[in-house]
Amino acid sequence: MSTNFKTCVFGGFDREDVISYIEKSAKESQERIEALESENAKLKEDNERIESALRTLHTQTKQHQREEMEQEALQKQLMDAQDRVAELTAHNEALRQENESLHAAADEYAHLKEHIADIEISAHRRTEEFRKEAFAKLHQCINAQRAWCQTQRSRYANMNETLLQDVRRAEDILANNDLSGFDEMLETLQNLEDTLQ
Repeated sequence: MSTNFKTCVFGGFDREDVISYIEKSAKESQERIEALESENAKLKEDNERIESALRTLHTQTKQHQREEMEQEALQKQLMDAQDRVAELTAHNEALRQENESLHAAADEYAHLKEHIADIEISAHRRTEEFRKEAFAKLHQCINAQRAWCQTQRSRYANMNETLLQDVRRAEDILANNDLSGFDEMLETLQNLEDTLQ
Protein backbone atom coordinates (compact mmCIF):
# COMPACT_ATOMS: atom_id res chain seq x y z
CA MET A 1 0.00 0.00 0.00
CA SER A 2 1.41 3.37 -0.91
CA THR A 3 0.18 6.87 -0.08
CA ASN A 4 1.01 10.15 -1.74
CA PHE A 5 0.76 13.16 0.57
CA LYS A 6 0.28 16.66 -0.79
CA THR A 7 3.10 18.98 0.16
CA CYS A 8 2.67 22.43 1.72
CA VAL A 9 3.95 25.66 0.29
CA PHE A 10 6.64 25.93 2.97
CA GLY A 11 7.77 22.28 2.71
CA GLY A 12 6.73 19.08 4.49
CA PHE A 13 3.53 17.06 4.16
CA ASP A 14 0.02 18.40 4.18
CA ARG A 15 -1.21 18.13 7.79
CA GLU A 16 -4.77 17.07 6.84
CA ASP A 17 -3.44 14.26 4.61
CA VAL A 18 -1.25 12.95 7.42
CA ILE A 19 -4.10 13.11 9.96
CA SER A 20 -6.46 11.39 7.50
CA TYR A 21 -3.93 8.62 6.94
CA ILE A 22 -3.40 8.19 10.71
CA GLU A 23 -7.16 7.90 11.30
CA LYS A 24 -7.52 5.43 8.44
CA SER A 25 -4.63 3.32 9.80
CA ALA A 26 -6.11 3.34 13.30
CA LYS A 27 -9.52 2.29 11.94
CA GLU A 28 -8.02 -0.55 9.88
CA SER A 29 -6.01 -1.75 12.89
CA GLN A 30 -9.14 -1.71 15.08
CA GLU A 31 -11.13 -3.64 12.46
CA ARG A 32 -8.38 -6.21 12.22
CA ILE A 33 -8.27 -6.58 16.02
CA GLU A 34 -12.06 -7.03 16.15
CA ALA A 35 -11.88 -9.69 13.41
CA LEU A 36 -9.17 -11.54 15.36
CA GLU A 37 -11.18 -11.31 18.58
CA SER A 38 -14.23 -12.70 16.76
CA GLU A 39 -12.13 -15.59 15.45
CA ASN A 40 -10.86 -16.22 18.99
CA ALA A 41 -14.46 -16.41 20.29
CA LYS A 42 -15.30 -18.87 17.50
CA LEU A 43 -12.32 -21.03 18.50
CA LYS A 44 -13.55 -21.05 22.11
CA GLU A 45 -17.05 -22.07 21.00
CA ASP A 46 -15.65 -24.87 18.84
CA ASN A 47 -13.52 -26.11 21.74
CA GLU A 48 -16.53 -26.11 24.11
CA ARG A 49 -18.66 -27.89 21.48
CA ILE A 50 -15.99 -30.59 21.04
CA GLU A 51 -15.59 -31.07 24.81
CA SER A 52 -19.38 -31.28 25.22
CA ALA A 53 -19.62 -33.89 22.45
CA LEU A 54 -16.84 -35.93 24.03
CA ARG A 55 -18.55 -35.82 27.44
CA THR A 56 -21.84 -36.91 25.85
CA LEU A 57 -20.19 -39.80 24.05
CA HIS A 58 -18.35 -40.82 27.23
CA THR A 59 -21.61 -41.14 29.21
CA GLN A 60 -23.13 -43.36 26.49
CA THR A 61 -20.54 -46.12 26.91
CA LYS A 62 -22.44 -47.92 29.72
CA GLN A 63 -23.72 -51.07 27.95
CA HIS A 64 -21.28 -53.75 26.87
CA GLN A 65 -23.22 -54.62 23.68
CA ARG A 66 -22.88 -51.05 22.36
CA GLU A 67 -19.23 -50.43 23.21
CA GLU A 68 -17.87 -51.37 19.78
CA MET A 69 -20.28 -49.04 17.95
CA GLU A 70 -19.58 -46.24 20.43
CA GLN A 71 -15.84 -46.74 20.04
CA GLU A 72 -16.22 -46.19 16.28
CA ALA A 73 -18.29 -43.08 16.96
CA LEU A 74 -15.62 -41.78 19.31
CA GLN A 75 -12.91 -42.43 16.74
CA LYS A 76 -14.91 -40.53 14.12
CA GLN A 77 -15.47 -37.67 16.58
CA LEU A 78 -11.75 -37.55 17.28
CA MET A 79 -10.93 -37.54 13.56
CA ASP A 80 -13.44 -34.71 13.02
CA ALA A 81 -11.88 -32.80 15.90
CA GLN A 82 -8.39 -33.35 14.46
CA ASP A 83 -9.63 -32.17 11.05
CA ARG A 84 -11.13 -29.10 12.73
CA VAL A 85 -7.87 -28.43 14.55
CA ALA A 86 -5.97 -28.71 11.25
CA GLU A 87 -8.47 -26.36 9.59
CA LEU A 88 -8.20 -23.83 12.41
CA THR A 89 -4.40 -24.09 12.36
CA ALA A 90 -4.34 -23.43 8.60
CA HIS A 91 -6.75 -20.53 9.03
CA ASN A 92 -4.63 -19.09 11.83
CA GLU A 93 -1.53 -19.39 9.64
CA ALA A 94 -3.34 -17.50 6.87
CA LEU A 95 -4.24 -14.78 9.37
CA ARG A 96 -0.63 -14.65 10.55
CA GLN A 97 0.67 -14.28 6.96
CA GLU A 98 -1.92 -11.61 6.25
CA ASN A 99 -0.90 -9.82 9.42
CA GLU A 100 2.76 -9.98 8.37
CA SER A 101 1.90 -8.49 4.97
CA LEU A 102 0.06 -5.66 6.72
CA HIS A 103 3.13 -5.00 8.84
CA ALA A 104 5.34 -5.08 5.74
CA ALA A 105 3.14 -2.39 4.17
CA ALA A 106 3.24 -0.38 7.39
CA ASP A 107 7.05 -0.44 7.36
CA GLU A 108 6.99 1.72 4.20
CA TYR A 109 5.59 4.54 6.31
CA ALA A 110 7.94 4.13 9.31
CA HIS A 111 9.20 7.73 8.80
CA LEU A 112 5.77 9.16 9.80
CA LYS A 113 5.01 10.47 13.28
CA GLU A 114 5.79 8.34 16.31
CA HIS A 115 2.17 7.74 17.32
CA ILE A 116 1.51 5.92 13.97
CA ALA A 117 4.33 3.51 14.81
CA ASP A 118 2.85 3.07 18.32
CA ILE A 119 -0.53 2.12 16.81
CA GLU A 120 1.04 -0.49 14.52
CA ILE A 121 3.21 -1.95 17.32
CA SER A 122 0.18 -2.17 19.61
CA ALA A 123 -1.87 -3.93 16.92
CA HIS A 124 0.99 -6.36 16.27
CA ARG A 125 1.32 -7.12 19.98
CA ARG A 126 -2.40 -7.87 20.31
CA THR A 127 -2.31 -10.07 17.22
CA GLU A 128 0.63 -12.07 18.56
CA GLU A 129 -1.08 -12.47 21.94
CA PHE A 130 -4.20 -13.75 20.20
CA ARG A 131 -2.18 -16.17 18.10
CA LYS A 132 -0.38 -17.55 21.15
CA GLU A 133 -3.62 -17.91 23.07
CA ALA A 134 -5.33 -19.66 20.14
CA PHE A 135 -2.43 -22.12 19.76
CA ALA A 136 -2.40 -22.77 23.51
CA LYS A 137 -6.12 -23.58 23.50
CA LEU A 138 -5.75 -25.85 20.46
CA HIS A 139 -2.90 -27.72 22.16
CA GLN A 140 -4.99 -28.09 25.32
CA CYS A 141 -7.85 -29.55 23.27
CA ILE A 142 -5.53 -32.00 21.49
CA ASN A 143 -3.90 -33.08 24.77
CA ALA A 144 -7.27 -33.59 26.46
CA GLN A 145 -8.53 -35.70 23.55
CA ARG A 146 -5.30 -37.72 23.46
CA ALA A 147 -5.51 -38.43 27.22
CA TRP A 148 -9.15 -39.45 26.90
CA CYS A 149 -8.37 -41.84 24.02
CA GLN A 150 -5.50 -43.40 25.95
CA THR A 151 -7.74 -43.93 28.98
CA GLN A 152 -10.47 -45.53 26.87
CA ARG A 153 -7.94 -47.71 25.04
CA SER A 154 -6.58 -48.98 28.37
CA ARG A 155 -10.11 -49.63 29.62
CA TYR A 156 -11.07 -51.64 26.53
CA ALA A 157 -7.80 -53.58 26.69
CA ASN A 158 -8.50 -54.54 30.32
CA MET A 159 -12.04 -55.55 29.46
CA ASN A 160 -10.84 -57.69 26.55
CA GLU A 161 -8.28 -59.37 28.83
CA THR A 162 -11.02 -60.15 31.39
CA LEU A 163 -13.27 -61.64 28.70
CA LEU A 164 -10.39 -63.70 27.36
CA GLN A 165 -9.70 -65.09 30.84
CA ASP A 166 -13.40 -66.01 31.24
CA VAL A 167 -13.38 -67.81 27.88
CA ARG A 168 -10.25 -69.71 28.85
CA ARG A 169 -11.80 -70.78 32.16
CA ALA A 170 -14.88 -72.01 30.30
CA GLU A 171 -12.67 -73.96 27.89
CA ASP A 172 -10.89 -75.56 30.84
CA ILE A 173 -14.20 -76.60 32.39
CA LEU A 174 -15.41 -78.13 29.12
CA ALA A 175 -12.09 -79.87 28.49
CA ASN A 176 -12.03 -81.41 31.99
CA ASN A 177 -15.71 -82.35 32.09
CA ASP A 178 -16.30 -85.69 33.86
CA LEU A 179 -18.52 -87.96 31.69
CA SER A 180 -17.99 -91.08 33.79
CA GLY A 181 -21.56 -90.88 35.14
CA PHE A 182 -22.87 -91.72 31.67
CA ASP A 183 -20.62 -94.77 31.52
CA GLU A 184 -21.90 -95.98 34.90
CA MET A 185 -25.49 -95.49 33.79
CA LEU A 186 -24.89 -97.46 30.58
CA GLU A 187 -23.32 -100.28 32.59
CA THR A 188 -26.32 -100.36 34.97
CA LEU A 189 -28.74 -100.47 32.02
CA GLN A 190 -26.78 -103.33 30.49
CA ASN A 191 -26.87 -105.28 33.79
CA LEU A 192 -30.62 -104.71 34.03
CA GLU A 193 -31.11 -105.87 30.50
CA ASP A 194 -28.98 -109.02 31.20
CA THR A 195 -31.11 -109.74 34.29
CA LEU A 196 -34.30 -109.55 32.23
CA GLN A 197 -32.97 -112.18 29.84
